[in-house]
Amino acid sequence: VYRLKANLEQATSYCQLAMDYRKKLKLQKEEAYSYLTQAEIDADKRNLQDAERNAKFALQIFDKYDDMGGQIKALNVLARTARYLKQYQEAEIYLDRAIELAVKYDEYTLMAELYNVYGREQRARAEELLKTNLPENQQKIEEFLDKAYQHLEKSIQYAEETRNRWFLTRSKFELAMIHY
Repeated sequence: VYRLKANLEQATSYCQLAMDYRKKLKLQKEEAYSYLTQAEIDADKRNLQDAERNAKFALQIFDKYDDMGGQIKALNVLARTARYLKQYQEAEIYLDRAIELAVKYDEYTLMAELYNVYGREQRARAEELLKTNLPENQQKIEEFLDKAYQHLEKSIQYAEETRNRWFLTRSKFELAMIHY
């Protein structure tokens, strides 16, 4: 709740309490979700190294317990963090793995979000090249924007199928960003 209200310091405090409590009770899988939440808070604060560290720690635990939902969510946080760090190829590796897991386990409710993040990553790559203002980058820019468009269209499709209004709206907004 505090994270959604942008009270990130309060969210961090409560998350730390949950981590300590779960660690004390040896609830490792639940503790991993606390680390994942902390990674999301850190990413919101743009404390990217901590976000990456916490998400990787959570992913290790989710891998140990074969928690597919947790794995996908941790990979998503890692992909977003890599995008913020402009490590685009790494972001794509995380997203490809997350999508592969989601397809394998028929977890289509998360596909709208994953393809939205993928589309934003491709658009960010195009924007980086646009800043160079070099004519030789034009083809690559168009390729990234085309991939962004394709990923966002998939996001819209999954959002409509799962009635996920948030990512339906967000992906349509991202499509508009591509056209401007």
